[in-house]
Amino acid sequence: MDVRVWPSQANFLCVRVPHAHEVWCRLRDEHSILVRDFSSTPGLEDCLRITVGKPEENDLVVAALTSILKGE
Repeated sequence: MDVRVWPSQANFLCVRVPHAHEVWCRLRDEHSILVRDFSSTPGLEDCLRITVGKPEENDLVVAALTSILKGE
């Protein structure tokens, strides 16, 4: 699994994940987590924009991403 996170000084992260649009759909449909899908933007292929939230919200995003990317 090849995941890349760019450094950020803003309240969001740009994260490249394999099959980002599919991951975006699963986050939304299976986990009720909304992120921005930039996967069709030139130069940002397979990228999601994830807003930083409260610690417990961030933990839910990390757990959902981990589950999805492990193929669960």
